[in-house]
Order: sequence, then C-alpha cells, then structure tokens
Amino acid sequence: MTITLYENGPYGSDAMRRGEAWNLTYSGWYKLPFFMDNEASAWRSYCTEGHFFDVDPYSGGTAHFPARSSGNFPRGGVGNDRLSGVAPFRSC
Repeated sequence: MTITLYENGPYGSDAMRRGEAWNLTYSGWYKLPFFMDNEASAWRSYCTEGHFFDVDPYSGGTAHFPARSSGNFPRGGVGNDRLSGVAPFRSC
C-alpha cells in the first residue's frame, strides 16, 4: 500500500475511522473517485513520498507528503476537502 486517504479527520479520530477511506497501492497519478473528490480530510502514507493536488496536476495548489507520515488537510496548497488528485512516487 502506498497511501490511504480518509474522508473525515482529524487523523486518528473516531470520526476518521467512521468515514470513507481509499487505499492506493501503485505509483502514478490518480484522480480521486467521485466519493472522495474534494472530500479528503486526512491521510497516511506508507513506503513512499508523493504529491497532493487540489485540482488537476500542476494547475492548482499542491503539497508534498513524505514517506511514513500522516496528517490532516490543509497541507501546503491543498485545503481541507479540496483534494482532487494524488501521485505516489513508487509502488510499495
């Protein structure tokens, strides 16, 4: 697994565990599915770093995420409930 995105935050809360989650396994650029598009509030990354995008790649706010990290949005140029794409750098 490369990263898990959570509909609700803050990271580690009961609200996070009750909401939707989306797990990614491979590297590349992903447009979030409709149920997560502009809904993500928290994340956890595993073996890889990558980038978050608040609209299509390189046309809006971006934020870097390090490997083996977790946190909440807003992060960098990506606001809470604004995430539309994610790009893990390598597969785990």
